[in-house]
Amino acid sequence: LAYESTPLRNGYQDDYLGLAEVLFPQTWNPGDQILFDGASIAEEGISHLPPNFRVAKLYENCPNASWPTCILEDKPTVLDSLDAGYGFVHHLGHGFINTMSVGRADQALTNADADACANGNETFVLYAINCTSSAIDFNCISERYMLNPNGGSVASIGSTRFDFPSTGWSYQTEFFRLVFETGLHELGHAAAGCKLPFIPLSLQDNTHRWTQFTQIYLGDPSMTIFTMPPADLVVTHAATHPLGAPTFTVTVNSGGNPVDSARVCLHKPNDEYAVGLTDALGQIVLPFVPDSTGVTQLTVVADNMVPYLANVTVTAPAAPYLYAADQSIVDNGTGASIGNADGKIDAGEFIELSLPVRNRGGVLATGVTATVTSLSPYVTLTDSVSSYPSVSPGTQVNPGDPLVLSVSRTAPDRTEPVIRVTWQSAAGTIVEDVVLYLHAPVFQWYRQFPRDTTGNGNGNSVFAPNEDVTLRVELRNAGLGQARDVMAVLRSTDPAIVINDSTVSFGTLSGGSLAISRPSDTFRFQMTDTTGLALNGKKLRVSLYDLYSPSTALGSFLVDAQTPTDAFSGLTARGAESAIALLFTPASTIDLAGYNI
Repeated sequence: LAYESTPLRNGYQDDYLGLAEVLFPQTWNPGDQILFDGASIAEEGISHLPPNFRVAKLYENCPNASWPTCILEDKPTVLDSLDAGYGFVHHLGHGFINTMSVGRADQALTNADADACANGNETFVLYAINCTSSAIDFNCISERYMLNPNGGSVASIGSTRFDFPSTGWSYQTEFFRLVFETGLHELGHAAAGCKLPFIPLSLQDNTHRWTQFTQIYLGDPSMTIFTMPPADLVVTHAATHPLGAPTFTVTVNSGGNPVDSARVCLHKPNDEYAVGLTDALGQIVLPFVPDSTGVTQLTVVADNMVPYLANVTVTAPAAPYLYAADQSIVDNGTGASIGNADGKIDAGEFIELSLPVRNRGGVLATGVTATVTSLSPYVTLTDSVSSYPSVSPGTQVNPGDPLVLSVSRTAPDRTEPVIRVTWQSAAGTIVEDVVLYLHAPVFQWYRQFPRDTTGNGNGNSVFAPNEDVTLRVELRNAGLGQARDVMAVLRSTDPAIVINDSTVSFGTLSGGSLAISRPSDTFRFQMTDTTGLALNGKKLRVSLYDLYSPSTALGSFLVDAQTPTDAFSGLTARGAESAIALLFTPASTIDLAGYNI
């Protein structure tokens, strides 16, 4: 929090420290052949840095004409540099759970060094291409740098297991490009985004797939990195906000210029929340309609800017201020209600809805009524007016009569319809939008069991012409709403299919439940001609109805007259370190939903 909310002004944020050693051979000494030098990866990363960055290079392979400004990497120099304070630290070397190598003769940073790091508030972002330093299932060194109370790091990217530097190099390039060239300063977003281009290369068990899983980000994913010394914001806004005012205006400037795309947030706990971005003029008009007086926090953030925080006081108007303080739902069959008595709004029900009203204004509200209209095609008001007794300042009262609304049976599950409430009192009119929450069942075809074990059937599961077949089915209600008195109806347009029993009753299906038809209540049919049956050429259609929709189908499923006979074949399994591969010849059935493994 301190890194973002109270950043230092000394300019350390755009100081880069590169720590690179010769990767292969691991026991390299001057004069030996170099197979892979971590300094090459560091130099490529440096090429993406903005020109304002000051760069310090501590390389094991130094002096070297390829990077003439380098300094020889050794542990004392590295420790001194970390204590001095850098905004970005880049480690390219060998590592383990509790070590990060920093030079010849097996010199390495340890957990104790991470604990002793004394850079104070000049905390750094660490990007590490090394093995295991971010193994969060152990006491790893990356965590120790982050947990250092006297400094250390503020965020890090590294590997939880082995690191393949030639592969990790590509991910580093994309991360540096996103952060330092495209301006994607939200670190969690950049850490995830740098993996996206390589997903197509990660389908097999290879180093890309490994890196997708082992490279992780430690820190607040929404934290933004400073890529230059932070500047101050000049924010203009009202100090107070009266109840009932529809919007709040904020203007953001810095250095005399408007700040485009600054994020502005108004937050009144347990009451109201609004957020948005400023336009090219540095302005934003936020819809902000709190229900109560008190303090609202205003926060403004922008890239490479010091966040602005202020309090805005929500004040009570002299006139009455009325709003819906709650929702009371009756669906138990009393009054005008028709429902399942669960106290929730379900598709197909008639609801008695009471909106208790609270007065946050400064004077008594008299002659209070609420007139409601629906802004949703799924809700219809059959009684749209409620009357209220007088409402004293700071008090809440219930209506004398409820609203009545009907909910369409076709309303989707989890719909949030809006009703508009016009509060009328002797003092005037207040308009408020109230959000409702609807539940509805969602039918899924789960399983089917065709059998030839009744009537003239011989029980061999091979359906012959004119043989009696029963079809037992299982449904799933994947919605939140309860389905009442569910009825399934079987039909077919195939003249060879003769349906003898076309209905099955499932009763009531609660949200998330499964229901299978009873053995004594199944579909029954015969086929006068079974030609094409083995190729799933005989189709049946099952339509579903319930109490609230007895004549209009709520769901319809086209199913085969028998279970698929064309199974997959040649199944083999192959295990690898990070994957299990299943190989088989797929079934040729064109309408097969999938395989149950």
